This record gives sequence, C-alpha cells and structure tokens, in this order.
Amino acid sequence: MSAATKLLIRCVALLGYLTLAWLLTRCQPEPITPAPVMATIQVTSPLPGQIFQRDNRNKAVIPVLFKTVYDPTETPTGKSLARVRLVPVQGGAAMDWVTLSADAGEYRAGLTAVGGDYRLDIDLSGGTVAKATVDRVGVGEVFAIWGHSVAQGDDFAIYDNPDPRVRCVNFSQPDFEINALPLAFTPVSTTTKIGPYGNGPYAWAMLGNKLAASLNVPILLFNSAFGGSQVQQNYQVIKNIPFDHGFIKYNRGMPYKPFRAILERYLPVTGLRAVLVHHGVNDRGNSREVFKQHLQTVIEYTRQTVGMPALAFLLAHEDAGAAIDVSHINAAIADVIQTTPNTYPGANVEVALRAQRADREDKIHMQPVDWASYSEAWKGAVLTSIGRCQPIPATLPPNLPTLGAGLSSTLAVWYQSLPPVTAENLALVLFVVGACGLFALGRRAWAIVPGLFALVLVSLKLGKQQTPIL
Repeated sequence: MSAATKLLIRCVALLGYLTLAWLLTRCQPEPITPAPVMATIQVTSPLPGQIFQRDNRNKAVIPVLFKTVYDPTETPTGKSLARVRLVPVQGGAAMDWVTLSADAGEYRAGLTAVGGDYRLDIDLSGGTVAKATVDRVGVGEVFAIWGHSVAQGDDFAIYDNPDPRVRCVNFSQPDFEINALPLAFTPVSTTTKIGPYGNGPYAWAMLGNKLAASLNVPILLFNSAFGGSQVQQNYQVIKNIPFDHGFIKYNRGMPYKPFRAILERYLPVTGLRAVLVHHGVNDRGNSREVFKQHLQTVIEYTRQTVGMPALAFLLAHEDAGAAIDVSHINAAIADVIQTTPNTYPGANVEVALRAQRADREDKIHMQPVDWASYSEAWKGAVLTSIGRCQPIPATLPPNLPTLGAGLSSTLAVWYQSLPPVTAENLALVLFVVGACGLFALGRRAWAIVPGLFALVLVSLKLGKQQTPIL
C-alpha cells in the first residue's frame, strides 16, 4: 500500500474520531409530533368477523383503515404514528408490529396475510395513548348460494358443534333495500339466518363446518335462494320481461334481487370463490333447450355484472324422486357444464338423497336427517373444483400501500425504515469507515475501540429513530 493511500486512510480515521464527541451530543431521534394525552381509534376496516377471499396462493390483502380522534386542544399538526399487527387466533401466521404514519390521524394500509383467523391489534405510543382490537378477521373462502326452496332451507334451530370460523350476515327479510343491508358478520349459530335471504343454519352450516375442517380456513356463506322460484323468473328479471306471481314480485326485482345484493353489497368487501347453485326442478315445465338458455343467460349476466368472466358456478344435479321426471333438466345442466367455461358439477342430489327419501310423499325438500348427506355431497363438489375456481378478491381502496409476509415485504420494511440521510448519519458512516481503515492498516488494538463505539452509536441511532415505514 502506498504512503499516499495510508495517509488518506489515516485522515479519514481522524475525521471519524473528531466527530465522535459531536455525535454523542447530537444522536437524538428525529423530531416527531408528541402523542396527545388521550385519543380514540375509530376502525372502518376490517370489520369484526369479516372474511376476505384468499387467492390460489392462500393469501389475501386485508385493508386496514382507521383514524384517531383527539381532544381538539391536543390534535397534532404534523405526521403521527401508529402500530398494527395480526395475531393468529385459529390458523394463519403471525405478523409483527408494522409502523404506520398519517396526516391528520387517518391511517391506511393493506396487510397481506395467509389463510386463517386473526385478531388485529392497533395502538398509539405502545398502547399508552390509545389501542383497539378487531376480533376474528379472516382470510379464507367465500361462497354465494343461489336456488329455490331446497337451497333456501328452513328455520329449524339445529346446528351441532358450531365452528366460529363459519360465518354469515345474520339477516333475512322478505323486502329490503340493497344499500341498507347490514355490513356485519357473525358466526353461524342455531338462531342465525344466512343472509341476505336464507333461513336458519340449515345444511349450509354443516357444509361450512366440513369445509373449515378440510381447508383449515374460515368460511363465509351468503344465501340468496328464493323458495318457489325458477331460473326462468331470474331470466325474466334481468331481461326486463314482466311476469305475475302470487309472492314473487317482479316489480321488486324478485327473485334475482337477493343474488344481486350479494354481488353489489357484499362481494366488494369480501370477495367470492364460487356460486353454489341448486335450481331446476321448478323449471321442469320448460324444455331442455329453453332451460339451458335461461341458465346460461343468468350466468353470463352475473359474470358481466361483477366484471369477472371466470366467476365459477357449481351446478347441483336435481332430484324429485322417480315419479317426477327431471331428466331433461339434469341433461340441460350437464350441457351447461360442458359448454360454459368455469362451470362445474355441484352436489348430486339424486345420488345423495333418493334412496333415503324413497318412502316419503315429498321427495324434493329435505328434512334435518338429510342435511348431513346433502352437505357431504356439496363438500365433495367444492373440494373437487376449488382449485379450478378463479377467486374474486375484495375491492381495495385506491393507492393502498401493502405489506405482509415474504421476502419482498421484508425488504420493503427494511428499506423504508432506514434512517434519513442527515449530517449525523454521514458522520456515523465516516466514523465506521475510519475504524475499519485502522483495522485494515493492521492497527487492530486501536481499531477495536472505535469499532465498538461505532456499533453502539448505530444501535442507539436506529433504536431511537422512529421513521414510519408507510
């Protein structure tokens, strides 16, 4: 090494030593608006019990939106900080604290999580100013049910072994305004309805239990089935063809309105995996070709409504006993599955239930003893097709910054949490370079001391620095 090089290295080392005293007096955290004495956290997303449709990699982005409300005399004027994290409750994977910054106390971020149920924790100043939690926020599977009375179910208060991962909107009324439907999610119980139009827990609660156990993720169910309805009437509503009926009111958009409500009110905030369809026996007066046309038209219209041409439909194979012929209906359903992309076989009701209902007068509707077989048939259909069903994710707010598990997110957190480029930090770098230069020159006894000082200073600086990562 030349003499000039050695001299340069010694000069850099000397500069590092000269800045040591200055660093020790000025190594303070960057100025941040002091936290007010008291604040209230108002969370608008996610909602308790809400489930977000996962993608085929078992992930979903959970939009986290909240604001802090302060006493008017203590409202901060600059950026303020909050921390959020996801704590696994059942399944899932932990996400450590993530620091968010906000202007005027309004925070927004997207947390990428894997399948499971979580508790969302939010706090300000380590929880000393304010904190909030949102329980049972899920990443899992969301299904819509569309059909006639066999799909709508009944209100028997029967549901053995409720699973808190199986949830619904507890609402069912004969008339409603779509925009006024509740955005509230609750575990299915013996007394809940599976909204917006279902009756009781029925066999769908059993299906939810089976799917939650098989997939190890929470399950959200929406039921839009309308007892006594036909596919033809749904077709007439979307084609604006009036009809008269004793209790299915065309002028109210029935019977398609509950299904439309799922698409317009709930799908944007939860996403959707597939539509489970049990329709056909009430259309047996139509020919195979007419029923096929009606069913395909409703499917195509629905996909256009949500802007998802690949939205999956699982179509049940109907049964009404040997005395009532629905073979042409089932043939039409098979035609639709074969000719319409992203449609798959649903529960085969003939195989599942014909034998055990053979001695009954009513061979269409189900009794509680039939629910296990019916739900098992649907479970088999869903698990067979789920990998081919392209999920629709929840609609995220525009320009939502996202973070989550994985290397790319870890690097993003690291990069954004680096201290800003300031005179102090540049001096730190010079000091470390000087120490390393002495070591390189063979002055190990001298280099170890500034090296240790450098490590301590870096630790202090990074530990005290509260740079927001979002």
